[in-house]
Amino acid sequence: SGLANMLFLVPSITLVQRLTPPPLRGRVFAVRFMLTFGAFAASNALVGSVADIVGVSQLLLILGGAMLLLTGLASLLPSARDV
Repeated sequence: SGLANMLFLVPSITLVQRLTPPPLRGRVFAVRFMLTFGAFAASNALVGSVADIVGVSQLLLILGGAMLLLTGLASLLPSARDV
Protein backbone atom coordinates (compact mmCIF):
# COMPACT_ATOMS: atom_id res chain seq x y z
CA SER A 1 0.00 0.00 0.00
CA GLY A 2 2.84 2.39 0.82
CA LEU A 3 4.58 1.64 -2.47
CA ALA A 4 1.40 2.23 -4.47
CA ASN A 5 0.81 5.47 -2.56
CA MET A 6 4.33 6.61 -3.38
CA LEU A 7 3.80 5.84 -7.08
CA PHE A 8 0.78 8.16 -7.06
CA LEU A 9 1.84 10.83 -4.60
CA VAL A 10 5.32 11.68 -5.91
CA PRO A 11 4.28 12.27 -9.56
CA SER A 12 1.17 14.24 -8.56
CA ILE A 13 3.13 16.59 -6.30
CA THR A 14 5.83 16.93 -8.96
CA LEU A 15 3.22 17.94 -11.54
CA VAL A 16 1.76 20.55 -9.20
CA GLN A 17 5.22 21.97 -8.50
CA ARG A 18 6.20 22.12 -12.15
CA LEU A 19 2.93 23.57 -13.46
CA THR A 20 2.32 26.17 -10.75
CA PRO A 21 4.03 29.56 -10.93
CA PRO A 22 6.40 29.98 -7.94
CA PRO A 23 4.53 32.92 -6.35
CA LEU A 24 1.33 30.85 -6.21
CA ARG A 25 2.82 27.51 -5.20
CA GLY A 26 2.17 27.85 -1.46
CA ARG A 27 -1.46 28.77 -2.01
CA VAL A 28 -1.98 25.95 -4.49
CA PHE A 29 -0.49 23.41 -2.10
CA ALA A 30 -2.60 24.75 0.77
CA VAL A 31 -5.79 24.34 -1.27
CA ARG A 32 -4.68 20.91 -2.47
CA PHE A 33 -4.06 19.69 1.07
CA MET A 34 -7.33 21.21 2.30
CA LEU A 35 -9.30 19.42 -0.40
CA THR A 36 -7.43 16.16 0.11
CA PHE A 37 -7.88 16.00 3.86
CA GLY A 38 -11.48 17.22 3.62
CA ALA A 39 -12.18 14.40 1.18
CA PHE A 40 -10.50 11.90 3.55
CA ALA A 41 -12.74 12.98 6.43
CA ALA A 42 -15.92 12.93 4.34
CA SER A 43 -15.14 9.57 2.74
CA ASN A 44 -14.32 7.96 6.09
CA ALA A 45 -17.66 9.08 7.50
CA LEU A 46 -19.60 7.96 4.43
CA VAL A 47 -17.83 4.65 3.89
CA GLY A 48 -18.09 3.71 7.56
CA SER A 49 -21.86 4.14 7.42
CA VAL A 50 -22.22 2.26 4.13
CA ALA A 51 -20.00 -0.60 5.37
CA ASP A 52 -22.39 -1.12 8.28
CA ILE A 53 -25.27 -1.50 5.83
CA VAL A 54 -23.82 -3.60 2.97
CA GLY A 55 -20.78 -5.20 4.60
CA VAL A 56 -17.09 -4.57 4.13
CA SER A 57 -16.47 -7.22 1.43
CA GLN A 58 -19.32 -6.03 -0.76
CA LEU A 59 -18.31 -2.41 -0.26
CA LEU A 60 -14.74 -3.13 -1.36
CA LEU A 61 -16.08 -4.91 -4.43
CA ILE A 62 -18.33 -1.95 -5.28
CA LEU A 63 -15.54 0.59 -4.75
CA GLY A 64 -13.08 -1.46 -6.82
CA GLY A 65 -15.59 -1.71 -9.67
CA ALA A 66 -16.28 2.02 -9.46
CA MET A 67 -12.54 2.74 -9.62
CA LEU A 68 -12.17 0.58 -12.74
CA LEU A 69 -15.17 2.28 -14.34
CA LEU A 70 -13.87 5.77 -13.57
CA THR A 71 -10.41 4.87 -14.87
CA GLY A 72 -11.93 3.58 -18.09
CA LEU A 73 -14.01 6.73 -18.51
CA ALA A 74 -11.01 8.96 -17.76
CA SER A 75 -8.98 7.17 -20.42
CA LEU A 76 -11.54 8.34 -22.97
CA LEU A 77 -10.82 12.00 -22.20
CA PRO A 78 -8.06 13.48 -24.35
CA SER A 79 -6.93 15.77 -21.52
CA ALA A 80 -6.38 12.77 -19.21
CA ARG A 81 -4.48 10.84 -21.88
CA ASP A 82 -2.22 13.79 -22.74
CA VAL A 83 -1.02 14.28 -19.15
